[in-house]
Amino acid sequence: MRKRALVAVVTSILLTAMGMTAMAAKRIPRKPYPVRGVVNINTAPTSKLLLLPYVGRSRARAIVQYRARHKFTRPADLIRVKGIGHRTFVLIKAHVTVSGPTTIRRLKPAGARRRR
Repeated sequence: MRKRALVAVVTSILLTAMGMTAMAAKRIPRKPYPVRGVVNINTAPTSKLLLLPYVGRSRARAIVQYRARHKFTRPADLIRVKGIGHRTFVLIKAHVTVSGPTTIRRLKPAGARRRR
């Protein structure tokens, strides 16, 4: 009886560990679409902020909420926004500006074919 109970416990632990590994694999961030241009974080709409690499809906909303209370004076001020840390800022700083027009656009993937 004890042997069966032990086998059942060990089996359930292994199955749980395998499930956790599969769940962890799903959390790997995807490679963002390539973009060209810059986003003026003081004036850009949410739709343009979403084009920034590693910026999703919640981060874009957080940027808009932050700029409603504070003006961005330099791109590094993005670190003050909840959800954007130093690592994320380093990844997006080439596409961020605080003056001038928003010119960001998504590029076509390298292997994409044209439709006719």
